[in-house]
Amino acid sequence: MNCSSIIELPPTMRFRWSHNGSVAICYSAVFVLSLIGNGFMFLILFRNQCIKRRRVHSLLLHMTVAQLLVTLVYIPKEIVHNLTIAWLGGDLLCRLCKFFDVFGVALSAGILVCLSLDRFYSILFPLYVINAKRSVQRMVIAAWLVAALSSLPQVYIFRTARHPCFTEFTQCVSADIIGLLSPNVIYWFSVLNIVQVYFIPLFVILFCYGSILVSISLKSRDTKVASEPEQPPKEQRNITKLALLRGHEIHQQLAAGRSARWRRTSSLATVPASLYFSKTQPKCYGTTGGENNNNINWSKRPSVAATNMYNGLRRTGGGDSYERAKSKTVGLLI
Repeated sequence: MNCSSIIELPPTMRFRWSHNGSVAICYSAVFVLSLIGNGFMFLILFRNQCIKRRRVHSLLLHMTVAQLLVTLVYIPKEIVHNLTIAWLGGDLLCRLCKFFDVFGVALSAGILVCLSLDRFYSILFPLYVINAKRSVQRMVIAAWLVAALSSLPQVYIFRTARHPCFTEFTQCVSADIIGLLSPNVIYWFSVLNIVQVYFIPLFVILFCYGSILVSISLKSRDTKVASEPEQPPKEQRNITKLALLRGHEIHQQLAAGRSARWRRTSSLATVPASLYFSKTQPKCYGTTGGENNNNINWSKRPSVAATNMYNGLRRTGGGDSYERAKSKTVGLLI
């Protein structure tokens, strides 16, 4: 590079309000909102974990920690970098910041995968809850390890470098810019990083929640079918209708028979009732005579026909009807 032709820093290496200022303001707003939201979330989940440990709260607590790493490391670094343009933190801080840039996002994606797997196993495999806490702990440890391993190459790739013409200007750059690594290596590493942080978690989340949705839909349909009565065949329905109609006809016939029997019993009960006087009168009984049994002959004893009729009614269950009819007809005869 011919430094004699470069008199001042290019525009991209200088602070510009139109670009760097607006970016710093936006990052500042996001920082405030994220710090308030994730801070309160962390306090609530931490208190709940102290009271009673639950798998979901534990996973959400780790998720909040990952979000706070992004909030407290990545966003302030971007705000300061957009204001200063040059890197003023030294080589170690450059590597650490680049490590945590990837680590926070990778950890958030890993905890999301853990949440999805926990819901998946809890619903589709009910016996999973027996060792669920231990399984969640293992998944969380695996998420932290995977996030750390996927972020570790950042420590080697990024470093500080001075501008060849303006030695006082230092920047945190990747190794391919200063010729230490091939651009293809950086490209494929970036592709793998994107797949590991975004596409693999997306595929796992879609698979888990899709399987949960299908399982719940099938169980709901089976429950609905089991709760509905089984529809009989057409021939069986016709036979059932005929049986119901025949039963209704038989019921009507029996009801008519009981009514006719009651009428016969009542009519029989009124015959001797007209032959029996009130008990307040002397022991005097009447016996029917004549063609239509309309003439009454008085006697000291009831006639044999009346006695037999009364006893027959008592045996057949007509005694009550007899007593009621007697109380009515005797009053008329008196």
